[in-house]
Amino acid sequence: MLTPEYLQEITDKSESLAAGLKEYIIKRIVRSIMVRLQRGEEFKLSQTNMWNIQTLQESDSLLADIMKEIKKQTAESNKVVKKAFKDAGITALRYEDAEYEAAGLAAAIGTKMSPEYIRILERNYEATKGELKNLTGTIAKAAQVTFIDACDEALFKVQTGTCSRSQAVKEAIDKAVKEGGTVIYPSGHKDTVETATLRAVRTGIAKAAGDMALKRMAEMDVWAVLTSAHVGARSTPISEPANHESWQGQVFYVDLVKLGLAKEYTKEAEKARNLHPDFIEKTGYGTGEGILGWNCRHSIGTWIDGVSKNNYEKIDTEENKKAYDLQQAQRKLERTIRKWKIQKNGYKEAMDKAEDDETREALDAQHQKAKEKVVYYNKKYGQFCEENDLKPQYDRLYVGDPSKKVIDKSEVKAYNMDKR
Repeated sequence: MLTPEYLQEITDKSESLAAGLKEYIIKRIVRSIMVRLQRGEEFKLSQTNMWNIQTLQESDSLLADIMKEIKKQTAESNKVVKKAFKDAGITALRYEDAEYEAAGLAAAIGTKMSPEYIRILERNYEATKGELKNLTGTIAKAAQVTFIDACDEALFKVQTGTCSRSQAVKEAIDKAVKEGGTVIYPSGHKDTVETATLRAVRTGIAKAAGDMALKRMAEMDVWAVLTSAHVGARSTPISEPANHESWQGQVFYVDLVKLGLAKEYTKEAEKARNLHPDFIEKTGYGTGEGILGWNCRHSIGTWIDGVSKNNYEKIDTEENKKAYDLQQAQRKLERTIRKWKIQKNGYKEAMDKAEDDETREALDAQHQKAKEKVVYYNKKYGQFCEENDLKPQYDRLYVGDPSKKVIDKSEVKAYNMDKR
């Protein structure tokens, strides 16, 4: 069993790396926009066809560069994710074998895993890696579309006299820094690359640990599981299984035959079925909204009647909802800080590439505004955590690899980094 805190923290580095990729994509779109929009004579109506050709050529170059960077960053990200899966697998099995040892059923495996368990980890890791690859491919294509749309809109505005060239450039950059690094799903739903990465990695790790626990149960003829519990569990007006608060911290019967993990029901299966409610029915196991589904921080562990203990206290409903709301507010502030940091750096990139004072001044105004937002929200974040007795998660405010971070001195005072 993996603790909710473990599942919360194990994805932090992947999320920061994803934010770094988003920043690169935005900066690269910005550079391409500045190349296309710097020359005023190219806005002439008579050159529209040539404009379109050159814009498409630049978009191909943009796509190639982004795909190259994605390949580079994916190699680093895959190492981080693979290590996270391995660590999670070892941690989960240590918990399982401690339960079996207490019941006198098996010796602990230590840090070694049999080939069957390694295959479970590898299967889930490869599935997660494939999902991340699909996400990054979507991001690259979306970046290309953002660039072309921004350039076309700028051309139209100048040709129709809607605004000046410098204003058109500023608005094109606005579009790039706000829309760059976005994942677009087939359904049309949009997510930031950080959110999509966090969800994929956390879900993959939780599922891998769950698969390993269930396999161990089938081997040991154990048919019941304990679900973990945490303050701040997903609480919705919808009935179970979407309402995670309703089934957390409880013991359930698992139909291992139905899951294809056992060939037949045993006496232990009948005993567990008579004692406990059905795991699949109550928790929605195997669905996105249920346990071990989308972005779920719950996990499962072996339950041996007469031996195992449920150390999860009954969590007060009102306390849980309050904690959940506070956690959501904290995560929102963290995302907001990263968003403004990335926008700040995007405007700085554009400002440095500007060739005339009017455009440079317009972009500098946006850069300063974003910089002020970073300081403001850092301060607000520190105050919010202090007022609500929450632990500040400073690594989640960083964009890129946390191990290589460089602190912006202008932000230190705002969120009290010097008191860490």
